[in-house]
Amino acid sequence: MLGARMMRCEAAWLFVLLAIGACLISAKTAHAAGPTELVFWHCVPGSQGREFIKIVESFNSAQDEYAVRLVYVPWNSNQKIMSSLAAGMPPDIMYVDRPSATGWVARGAYQDLTSYVEREGWSDEQFFTISWEDCRFEGRQYMVPLYSDVRCLIYNRALFRKAGLDPDRPPKTWDELLEYSKRLSAWDEDGHIETLGFQHFESNAISNLILVLGWQLGADLANEALTQITLDDPRYLEAMEYICRLRDVTGLDPSLRLLSTGGQANEGMDSFYLGRVAMKLVESSYFVRQQDMAPHLDTALAPFPMPTDAPPVSWLSGFALGVPKGARNIEGSWAFIRYMCSVETQLALVKALGLLPARREAAYHPDVYSDANKKILVDQMDYCKCYPKIAVNVEAYNELCMATERVLRGQMKPAAALAQAQDTVGDVFRYYKMREAQPLLDWKPIVRVAVLGVVAAGVLLLVLAYRHARTSVAARAGLIAGYAFCLPWLLGVIFFGALPLFLSFVYSFCDYEVIQAPRWVGLGNYTKMLGDDPLFWKSMWNTVYYTLLAVPTCMAIALGLALLLNLPLRGMRLFRTVFYLPSLVTGVAVAVLWATILGPEYGIVNRTLEWLGITGPLWFNSPAWSKPALVLMSFWGVGGSMIIFLAGLQGIPRQLYEAAEIDGAGRWVRFVHVTLPMLSPTIFFVLVVGLIGSFQVFTQAFVVSGGLGGPLDSTLFYVFYVYRKAFEHFQMGYASALAWVLFAIVFALTTVQFWLGKKWVHYEQN
Repeated sequence: MLGARMMRCEAAWLFVLLAIGACLISAKTAHAAGPTELVFWHCVPGSQGREFIKIVESFNSAQDEYAVRLVYVPWNSNQKIMSSLAAGMPPDIMYVDRPSATGWVARGAYQDLTSYVEREGWSDEQFFTISWEDCRFEGRQYMVPLYSDVRCLIYNRALFRKAGLDPDRPPKTWDELLEYSKRLSAWDEDGHIETLGFQHFESNAISNLILVLGWQLGADLANEALTQITLDDPRYLEAMEYICRLRDVTGLDPSLRLLSTGGQANEGMDSFYLGRVAMKLVESSYFVRQQDMAPHLDTALAPFPMPTDAPPVSWLSGFALGVPKGARNIEGSWAFIRYMCSVETQLALVKALGLLPARREAAYHPDVYSDANKKILVDQMDYCKCYPKIAVNVEAYNELCMATERVLRGQMKPAAALAQAQDTVGDVFRYYKMREAQPLLDWKPIVRVAVLGVVAAGVLLLVLAYRHARTSVAARAGLIAGYAFCLPWLLGVIFFGALPLFLSFVYSFCDYEVIQAPRWVGLGNYTKMLGDDPLFWKSMWNTVYYTLLAVPTCMAIALGLALLLNLPLRGMRLFRTVFYLPSLVTGVAVAVLWATILGPEYGIVNRTLEWLGITGPLWFNSPAWSKPALVLMSFWGVGGSMIIFLAGLQGIPRQLYEAAEIDGAGRWVRFVHVTLPMLSPTIFFVLVVGLIGSFQVFTQAFVVSGGLGGPLDSTLFYVFYVYRKAFEHFQMGYASALAWVLFAIVFALTTVQFWLGKKWVHYEQN
């Protein structure tokens, strides 16, 4: 009877397990039969992003074969793109920044969509020609334009009326722009800017302005055959001289103070949004953001003034949709691209986001073309230009902007600045053209060396183990147990420490961009670094300057605070806590805080100096003051060193002070002959750690410069430069060489410190 019950119970449990298995299989089958998921990386933020998500979700509702999953990735997160491609896990569709697309196509990052485009029958008859050609490379189509941005003039109509200018008649020529800028600029009794006629000195303004003015004159970044960089074109010289005239009309220093109103992180404090800038060269999407951030302003768009009264020429950029190499479902990706680039969806994008459509039919639709501002932009699109199809267009653009900044700040003459930019980009261009001639890295000898190294280390461990274990059975048992416990740590050191170090050393002799096979260049990276890279020396000088100023100053402040906090007074624990707390807040938060404190116009420091009758410096906006400002910022973190010094002070025997006092030694004598010698091991430790840390400065400089390293590369520290080469230019081989040089420098300095430490560090003898 009991056996029968047990059999029935087992049968019941078996039935339950089979039912659960059937449900799981059914669920899996149902999931497999559902829509195929497509991952879409986009970069539309904020309220616009929410509207964009609704448009994408309409694709999911319109059909049941595919389901798009959106992932927000900032537009400049090239590191994420590179990592996904290197890992073989890219998204199915990507929002592509068209100006930077050439470099990615040259690296083989995108699928060739020519056959899909031809199947659809699309060409520049359906899309604006410049937008369409901006997505083609060597006659092949790698992406499809989604929307466009036209650089144009935005102006404040209220400020026009205040200055007695016709708000319906913006400037049309360069001469009129100069005249309007002068009339619209105003200062108060103290010489502070109230209204800036034209915003010319700001990172985006400079970069857009020099490019647009040069293109209006007929210049370009490269010649028509794409065989030579042409930054020294006389027409760029003419454009740069015109920008200098704009500077002379409005003034440079007031402009810098005005543009520093809100710091890097607060777009809502844009000086144009605050009504303090009358005219500005912007992309058309800026107008949409302005209406969202400052809807109270009475603004309008206009074609940017030409050298003479002629049809407007401007810069057209924008975003496109592309399919990365390795995407899982190209057909599904194309179905989504076809939907997003249809006329209906383009009109929905315009309605929801205010964007400028890439399709002609959508752009000339009454819902778009009847808007006066959009009509101005649409009418320009056939006269616009875009980047030439060269792999170094981003480098050329950056150097052209840097040359303009050097001229505006009075560091160089226009012709010399352009010649320097031409030489720099020309070298990079020749380097890219010669890359294919370099041999691919032969991994066989590299693997042999790695294996021999591991074997040699293993043999050494075995020899040491044998010498130890032959003494007794207990020693052998202990050794085996010890190695068993250490094995996870040893494997971690080998695979996550030694192996990456070894590979970075190998890559330092290669041209390596992660998503392409490394090519052997021998000592090429090192010779280029030491002989042909001015930014290497600039970043090294910035780092050494900061180190020489920050390390001893911070140590002195920390020691002084420790001496004060070591006094036997009531409430000292509270004071120690208060002085230590700031060091707990580090990184980006501190940098943003100090960027606000040291703001040239509204920062609390300059406001205080102004109250005292002193004109404060430009701080982070001045090449002369940017590094001292970062040194000042470093004082915020002295609490950590202060605690170490305090611990060292409390470890000094009290008897030594009493003996010195009996001998008649005063406070200063006791400090020099008792405190400092007994504290020398602590001073040595703080010095070594501080020196190593100062050579690794990155976050503060990155944040306060907006990721640019400016002004004039004055905050481009060494690790910042390594980051830029590795994760912005994707020159991993060159970045590895830079990193190994940094290691050699820090190792040498630390070794010298230990050698010199024998002469002045006094360890207590027990």
